[in-house]
Amino acid sequence: MAEKKKYLVNCDVCDMRKASPESLAGYEQIMINADLLLADARSREMMNTLPIVCNVDHVLDVEGEVTIVVNDGDFELRGGMEFEERTILCINGNLSIGAGAQKAMEHIFRCLVNGNVRYTQDMEPFWGKLLVNGRVSCLPADCVALKPEFTVDRYFPLRAKENGTYFAEDRVLMTEEGVDLKALAAKHVRFLTRQLVVREEDVSDAVGMFDENVELHVIPRGFVYAGS
Repeated sequence: MAEKKKYLVNCDVCDMRKASPESLAGYEQIMINADLLLADARSREMMNTLPIVCNVDHVLDVEGEVTIVVNDGDFELRGGMEFEERTILCINGNLSIGAGAQKAMEHIFRCLVNGNVRYTQDMEPFWGKLLVNGRVSCLPADCVALKPEFTVDRYFPLRAKENGTYFAEDRVLMTEEGVDLKALAAKHVRFLTRQLVVREEDVSDAVGMFDENVELHVIPRGFVYAGS
């Protein structure tokens, strides 16, 4: 009697809707390692009759045709992008969804992200389309996005926009000498962030640019910031 073989599947998206019982019946064990498994009523019934072990992050019931697009690396969804109807977008990296990306999101059936997601506030109606294995953050309306940890250098007061609001997800560092924070405050600049790290001698000039609930970390006089 011939020994039955094991069948191993490693992929981003496994579409079990296209599998047939006849093609899988000869295997002793079928192991599926995938980020996303697509199924329907027929394939679910078939899987219950086969020796299948699934190691998947998400299972999605889908009827009808879909287009699968896989991107390895960070990706930005922005205005002007076009996708086919009912596209499943898989991102192996961080995803940024910018303002004006509504048309692209309307065509996306689901978006699987193996990384962090940052989206603008006007994209909130599409939140249900995202399947995220990472951190999610919402960029408030009318904000300029900075790096999650942003250092204010001596050139930033020159570049900052009048009445500009800037968003740094984790923290803003005002730790360098020679930064004209008074000029920055005179432009009525605002920062939205979780933490502010600032030199003691600059506290009075800095705090007015932040909400009162920001987590404040003060570097004593005579000390320098060595990182966290």
